[in-house]
Amino acid sequence: MNFDDPAKINRPKNPSFEEKLETFFLNNFDKENDPEKRFANVIKNLRVYETESQGAVTGEEIDKMEKDLRIACNELDKNIFLNKCVESVQSLINWRNQNPRQFEEMQRKRFVENSGFIPVNEVVSYGIWARDDKTRSAHIHVAPGETFGNKEKLLLLQDGLKKLAEIFRQDETLKVLTATSWLVVARRNILERFGFTVTGEISAKEKAEIFPDEIRPVAKAYMTRETLIEKY
Repeated sequence: MNFDDPAKINRPKNPSFEEKLETFFLNNFDKENDPEKRFANVIKNLRVYETESQGAVTGEEIDKMEKDLRIACNELDKNIFLNKCVESVQSLINWRNQNPRQFEEMQRKRFVENSGFIPVNEVVSYGIWARDDKTRSAHIHVAPGETFGNKEKLLLLQDGLKKLAEIFRQDETLKVLTATSWLVVARRNILERFGFTVTGEISAKEKAEIFPDEIRPVAKAYMTRETLIEKY
């Protein structure tokens, strides 16, 4: 299968880790006025990185991070809040920049644990939605893979689709494979070559509810059971 040269495809610029953190902090500031609830929302998403035995941010650094973030969450000024939050997690930012592949592995592990999705390879996992006993759909998730080369990522996606096709063959209740992601926008040409049909961007309301920290456009796509099994 031939693929478009990724460098020649127009797509939204991928935000840096620091930019993603800033968006995450600002969304929490806007959504929650109570400092304690704001702190709880922030720290819940950062505690996953306390994996000292794997060489990640140490327990001592996490303790200091939590103390500094609690102080930051009491700030009333949005810009001061943001600056203090970013300063508080600088050790996490530094570790991530020094260990990008390990960081991505932690992100993928966290997603599977929190979502209940079933992994089929290093980056592809899926979840099941049931309309009734006879009609179900599978939703594909492609985890962060910035440390993989373009060819490697495409091969992993292709491998994941082959494995999903086999799962569909063994389960006649599975009728459609769906995808909802910024990747549907950024990699539309490639996804269509893989067999997906893109239905368009989700509404602003749906994006705010499902992807509150995502600054890139998000769209939906699907592949019918017949197409998946025929292609893979």
